[in-house]
Amino acid sequence: MSAPRTSATDPLRVDFVAADVLRLQGRLGMTFAPGKHGGPWRRDLDADVARLRDHYRTDLLLCLVEDHPFDRLLFETVSAFATVGLSTGITPSLSVPGKLLVTLTMLIGRVGPLTLAVAFASPGRPAAVTLPEERVLIG
Repeated sequence: MSAPRTSATDPLRVDFVAADVLRLQGRLGMTFAPGKHGGPWRRDLDADVARLRDHYRTDLLLCLVEDHPFDRLLFETVSAFATVGLSTGITPSLSVPGKLLVTLTMLIGRVGPLTLAVAFASPGRPAAVTLPEERVLIG
C-alpha cells in the first residue's frame, strides 16, 4: 500500500481558464481535492486554503465538499437544473450548503438563466413612450 497523499506531499495545483475565453476581470481556476479525506487522501483543508491564498492569491473560494460519487452529484445537479424530478436519492443526505445549492439550481432552472441574466444585467431604461393622463368627470 502506498503512503497517503497529503497537503505537504502533493501541494494543490490550480489550472486557470484562459483570459481571452472569459473576457471578464479576474481569473477562473479549478483544483482537485482540497481538504479531501478517504482512500489515498489525507489532506489538510487549512493548509490547502492557505496555499490557495498565498501561492495563487485567491480572493474568493467556492468549494462544495460532499461525500458522494461525482456521477451521482452530477446527476442531481443536472436533474435539478432541468427540473425533471429525477433523483438518485442522495439529496436528503447532502449537507445544508449542498441542499441550498440544489434548491438554488432548481430555481435557476425553473426561472431560466436568460431571464435571470436580463433581470440582473442592468437597470431598466426609461420608457420611450409616455401615456397621456386625464381626469375623467363622471356624472
